[in-house]
Amino acid sequence: MNQVALPLTGVNSYLRLLGRAVAAQFASVLAPPRCVSCRSSMTSTAVFCLACAVTLRPLQPTEIAEKLVAFGHYGGALAVAIQRLKYRRCPELAHPLGTLLVRALGRCSPRRALLVPVPLHPVRLAQRGFNQAGLLARVVAEKTGHAIAFDALRRCRHGRPQARTSAPQRWENVAGAFLASPVPRLQRSHVILVDDVSTTGATLHACRRALRRAGAKRVTGLVLAIADAPPAPGQAPPPLRDTLSSWRTVLRSGPDT
Repeated sequence: MNQVALPLTGVNSYLRLLGRAVAAQFASVLAPPRCVSCRSSMTSTAVFCLACAVTLRPLQPTEIAEKLVAFGHYGGALAVAIQRLKYRRCPELAHPLGTLLVRALGRCSPRRALLVPVPLHPVRLAQRGFNQAGLLARVVAEKTGHAIAFDALRRCRHGRPQARTSAPQRWENVAGAFLASPVPRLQRSHVILVDDVSTTGATLHACRRALRRAGAKRVTGLVLAIADAPPAPGQAPPPLRDTLSSWRTVLRSGPDT
């Protein structure tokens, strides 16, 4: 009886897949999946539990400008999960949240693109210990196969955290704060600029200008959430439709430079 021997590379690939499946099974037993927002145990590998999922406000592709892709509106369980990732030192949440970015890209994902995470200033990076945008970009690269460039963009000026500034101050805070390196793979490329949240669009706009000047052909923002612009004291936040309208104005004002 003739026996067909599998090529060594095929055997190795099979063993790796088998090992990953066994490891995932053990992990589900030793550390059952938890909701990224409320941390309640779940029987599935979903990102949010049912109670938290109902608080999500996903955005449809037709609701956002062509230069920006976002998973949803900043609020509810999504806001809690992002805050846990950034401020409570939970970098492990980048993987489940990164899958939301992949879901947001969906059919909009180009065949070939270069992922560039929005960088932190070295001082802020040392304080936090990690760059949440970089962690999210790694997940997107793993799931989509797109290349990632950590050296294409850097923050050269340290400023106040955007979350602590008003809407006008956010634009001043990041003006000229980013510098792109004219690396070969950036030239004539479609860049997907990855970040966690965008409020006024100031950070993405400043990064986009730097990348275009360095040779990028097109820059698309990819964020987990779009947040309402911070209201003035005593003023109620604008409704979501007004936020999206202002976003279209920001992204369509003038050439993409």
